[in-house]
Amino acid sequence: GDFPPISKDLKLEDAIMTAHKNNKTLEELTVVKNIQNEMVKLSRSDFLPIVYAGVSLGKITQFTDGDDLNTDSWQSDHKIFTGVKLTLFNGMKRKQKILQAESDVKAFEEKWKMAKEGIELGVRNAWETMETARKKLVQTKSLIALAQKGYTISKKAYDVGSKTLID
Repeated sequence: GDFPPISKDLKLEDAIMTAHKNNKTLEELTVVKNIQNEMVKLSRSDFLPIVYAGVSLGKITQFTDGDDLNTDSWQSDHKIFTGVKLTLFNGMKRKQKILQAESDVKAFEEKWKMAKEGIELGVRNAWETMETARKKLVQTKSLIALAQKGYTISKKAYDVGSKTLID
C-alpha cells in the first residue's frame, strides 16, 4: 500500500509552544500563580492603617410593658462616626505573614516550572518517537522497493525458465 507523505513542517519548538499554549493545567496554574501574588500584596496591606467611617440612623425608647409600643415616646438616634486603627506591635505576626506568602509564591513557582518541564519532556519524547518512526518508515520503503526488485527479477527468471518453482 501507499504510505502517507511524511510532514516535515512541524518543528520541535513549535510543538512545545503549542503544547504550552493549549494545556489546561498550565492555564489553571497561571491563575493560581496570580492569586498567590495577590496574597503577597494582601499580606503587605496589614502594615497600612485601617480608616473607617459610618452613619447610623435609628429610633430608641424605654418601655415597661406592651402599651408603650404604641406611644410617641420614640426618640431619634443618629450617629456619625469615623476612626483610624493603626497596629503598632503585634509580635511580628505581620512580618511572618508576608514571609509565608512569599515562600508560598516561590514553592508554587517551582511547581509551575516542574509542570512546564514535564509537558516539554512529554513533547520531546513524542517528537523522538515520531522521528524514529519516520526513519523506520524510510527504511521500510527501501526494503519494499528491494523486495519488489527481487520479485521482478525472480519472475523474469522463472518466465524465461532459468529458475524453477523450487528455487
